[in-house]
Formats: sequence, C-alpha cells, structure tokens
Amino acid sequence: MVSGSGLCAKKVVVEARHYILGYLVSIMAKELLNGQKVIVVRCEEICMSDGFVCQKMKYMRSSINTTRGATALARLKAYEGVPAPYDKINLSGHFSSEVGWNHYDTIRELEKNRREKRDCGCV
Repeated sequence: MVSGSGLCAKKVVVEARHYILGYLVSIMAKELLNGQKVIVVRCEEICMSDGFVCQKMKYMRSSINTTRGATALARLKAYEGVPAPYDKINLSGHFSSEVGWNHYDTIRELEKNRREKRDCGCV
C-alpha cells in the first residue's frame, strides 16, 4: 500500500493493531487521495503518540474540508474489531507454520499468557 506501487486491488484491508497513528495516516492518506478504497480494522488498538488535544488540532487542520479531501475520506471505512466480511484474514504466523516455521505454537502461547496478565492487572 505504498503510493505509486501500482496496487490495483478494489479494496485494501489494513489491520491497524499496534500501528503508530501518524505513520498509518500518512500512508493511507496518499492511497485515498490517489483513489484507492481502504478498509481499516481494529482501529481501537492504534497507538497514539501525542495527547488528545494535539490529535484534535491535527484533525481540525486536515484537508477533509476540501472537496478532494472529502471524496478521499468517503473511500475510507474504519471499524473497531474485525467485522464479518473481513474476519477471514489469513494470519502470517499460521501460514508460516504450514511452510516450516516451528515457533507458531510458542508465540501463540506467549501471547495468551501476556493477555491474561494484562487482563488481571499484573502488568
């Protein structure tokens, strides 16, 4: 999903989990302004490096007030979680384990333990 990459898909689905907001927005803005349709899932897990007030100021200065910006924004769909049509995204860890990577189960177990610690407040 890089500008000028010649990407011809009708829709691009982006999993936004753990992306830095500014980095993600800059790449998506270029694609949207070039006519690409972008669907972003797991928006609730985007990392914001600035505070709320700073993010609000950036939004107010954005180019959505122009016709071109408003048209580009209409091509963006953002979801919390992963809704039904997009929940069949292939996980690269599962694919890698099918072709020889031996650590998929270990990583899955570590991730499960990390989430349990986070949920109980131990971290």
